[in-house]
Amino acid sequence: MTIADYSENSYFAAANSRDGFISFFDKIFSPEELDFLYIIKGGSGCGKSRLMREVALEAEKRGETVEYFYCSSDPKSLDGIIMKERKIGIIDGTSPHVCEPTLPGCFDEIINLGAFWDNRVLKERRGEICELVKEKKRLYKSAYSYLSVSGKLEAIRDSLLSGGLKSEKLNLWAERFCKRFGSSKDLCERIRLTQTISSLGKINLNSFYLCADRHFVVNDPLHISHVVFDAIKNAAHFRKIGMMISYDPIDTKKINGLYFTDSKVSVTLANEQNPVYEDLIINTERFFERDMYKEVRQRARYIGKCADIMCTCAIDAMKNITALHQKLEEIYISSMNFDAKEEHTKELIKKIFD
Repeated sequence: MTIADYSENSYFAAANSRDGFISFFDKIFSPEELDFLYIIKGGSGCGKSRLMREVALEAEKRGETVEYFYCSSDPKSLDGIIMKERKIGIIDGTSPHVCEPTLPGCFDEIINLGAFWDNRVLKERRGEICELVKEKKRLYKSAYSYLSVSGKLEAIRDSLLSGGLKSEKLNLWAERFCKRFGSSKDLCERIRLTQTISSLGKINLNSFYLCADRHFVVNDPLHISHVVFDAIKNAAHFRKIGMMISYDPIDTKKINGLYFTDSKVSVTLANEQNPVYEDLIINTERFFERDMYKEVRQRARYIGKCADIMCTCAIDAMKNITALHQKLEEIYISSMNFDAKEEHTKELIKKIFD
């Protein structure tokens, strides 16, 4: 898949970060957000992603809106969907984002795709499966070590730049900025991640930008955009402006994008999909002491390059993980009765839509 293959309703629900795997499943697929949740259980290659795609396709055929949540490590694969009008979700409830029913029957229900595999085939290949799982764990540990170093380097750069921030000017500007977007009766803040560090590299889905009628793009040569996003978010929160929030994949405490749902306005970082010359630009330099930046610029750039190298090392490890995962999938695929599984999917679709 390329970036063009993802719709404006495409997101991530988890992140590969400096602190390891961070999941937002409990906030995105919660009883407060949904009326019902299906939790799929089963091994690699048993058709979890395909089941979700088939249900999503049926919803779209009926003119309904579907949100797609892709795997943070392998963005070709789905981790979940939400049928917005029905407020029904379906998720992959297996590791690393293990999910168990919290309100069985009245809110959530398990779909067990393990019922369609042949245990005899899997038992015969138990040794292979154990070795692949063991090697995947080792590589994930390595990838998260690299991301940890990358995150620590970015924190050093943040500390280096923190003294030059014009905080009062930024906060006053943020208040003025948010006045134009009105307010809502009920404050609604939904998490929707738009970036990930994955086996395909650093992916930016650009979904907020695609959803919006009006775009504000943050041009950030100083790497202080998270402080600007924080100020905007706080001002919007005060005014009870409904929004979607995306967090940086390496440091999930840092905001890297906002979408105001009522006014259909996006505030995103400049990138190859939303070049700054087409949009209303927010330059971070205006909130920073220029003289101070001249003093620390060289060190900040060097630290940033080192952080990028560590991130690249993590991506290389994830590419190797994907190769191992494909071998694991092949084993489980060989054990599956897909005809029976597809009949089960048809029954599920009938249950949801009829």
